[in-house]
Amino acid sequence: MEIVTYTNRFGESVTFGGPPFYLQEIIGLGDVPANLQTQRVPYEDGSTLIDVLLEERPIDITFLIVNAVDEGGYETVSRRRTEVARIVNPKLGPGTLRYENDFLVREILVVASSVPIFPDGEGRAKTLQKGMI
Repeated sequence: MEIVTYTNRFGESVTFGGPPFYLQEIIGLGDVPANLQTQRVPYEDGSTLIDVLLEERPIDITFLIVNAVDEGGYETVSRRRTEVARIVNPKLGPGTLRYENDFLVREILVVASSVPIFPDGEGRAKTLQKGMI
């Protein structure tokens, strides 16, 4: 099972992986592009490696806010949307993203590139809301 936890700089966190925030998909955990810093001098075949810099990488998280039947209707969904938007706010600066599965745990510093996206239409119902970070 995969669990993703975002913690902002004030220590507030939201966990995607179980009720009420279910992790639907996470993309971008694989490769990280590298920028090779090399130098070339006259009469040298090839070049000399100076350093390697890792590039930024986007990590996209898709989640569902799901209410049980007895937890209320759209008011509860709206309150939980507000909670996610308050915690995952790019104006708060860097936060920590913790990824856990059955085999490993990883943490990295991250900055949200936007406030969470909550699409209309099929992604929204009385007890359900799709979201993307």
